[in-house]
Amino acid sequence: MDHKSQVQAPSGINLIGDFAGGIPVKLSKEELADLSRINPFLSWLHIAGELSAIVAAIYLCERFWSPLMYLLAIAIIGARQHALLILMHDGVHYRLFRNRRLNDCVSELLAWPHLVAARSYRKNHIAHHRYLNSEKDPDWKRRQGDPAWVFPKPADDLARLLFRDVSGSEKGRRPAYGRGASVPLLANSTATTLSTRLERLNSKHIQRFSPERQPS
Repeated sequence: MDHKSQVQAPSGINLIGDFAGGIPVKLSKEELADLSRINPFLSWLHIAGELSAIVAAIYLCERFWSPLMYLLAIAIIGARQHALLILMHDGVHYRLFRNRRLNDCVSELLAWPHLVAARSYRKNHIAHHRYLNSEKDPDWKRRQGDPAWVFPKPADDLARLLFRDVSGSEKGRRPAYGRGASVPLLANSTATTLSTRLERLNSKHIQRFSPERQPS
């Protein structure tokens, strides 16, 4: 698949919002057909693989607990949670299973642990595709005037943005995700859920260092 040739934006015009780069050439019909082929076996395999990675990270953190292992578990679980949300996104486009009822049920199950409703996400996301980069595009409209969504950006600005997302300090700045609400809270919801679960999971290990538990 060759994406080397690009359509460059005319001077002073951004073809895709605030992105200053070029746009890759369109995929051929054959490439689109190949990428759009539904494979239920692969869908189940990917879902099982991501969930297994989360369970394994939790088990290993419990079994060999240390501050470093704790941080590693956070990174692994957070990345796999994001992968599950990507699978939920595929389900929103009905690309997980041919049976739509099964597709919707699995999509909701993938969304639920991250405090997201797949049906609400679909309402927002399909509008984004249908009215891409127009006033009717909910994602494009919400990002206008927000410097966090202007790319490319200086390295120090990008570092501050990543720190805010990782630390959750942006929570409350964007509207809550629900019926017809915006999507970026997914990251904060995931971080909050992950932090809460790992804190509960790790509480007995923290007690090991409590003065009350030290031998007299």
